[in-house]
Amino acid sequence: MSDPSKAPGITVSQVFMEEARFSHREDALALPHDAKPDLGEIEITLEAGLRPDGKAGLLRLTAFRKPDAKALYRVSVKMIGVFEQQSGSENMPMSDFIGDWAPALLFPFLREAFANITGRGRFGPVWLNPINARAFSQALKKELDKVGAAH
Repeated sequence: MSDPSKAPGITVSQVFMEEARFSHREDALALPHDAKPDLGEIEITLEAGLRPDGKAGLLRLTAFRKPDAKALYRVSVKMIGVFEQQSGSENMPMSDFIGDWAPALLFPFLREAFANITGRGRFGPVWLNPINARAFSQALKKELDKVGAAH
């Protein structure tokens, strides 16, 4: 059981961009330079994994726009966060941290990378809207519980 008055005893080992893809639609140069780069609905997906001993884990967040001829940009960005328990300071199971806290911790990195890449496009940056981290966490927790039950 975690002590809520203490830090979780988990370190952020790495945060890195796994993959990024970006392009303009074919007729981008024929459009006015001040066209709004609204991409419509952007999909956000999560994938998580735990080391077999439960002392480390990762979270992959992906933001992408499904291919659409009307969207000014075609873009996909994948970010990964790697987390490890601090030896001697363990206060929270890694599965709880990955499931409950990691999505909210990693999302700002994804948002910044997405805006940075789209900001280099002709029509300016696209900022990802806030996510419902609680809903993502609940879904992720269910997946991690299945993985834990399988071991």
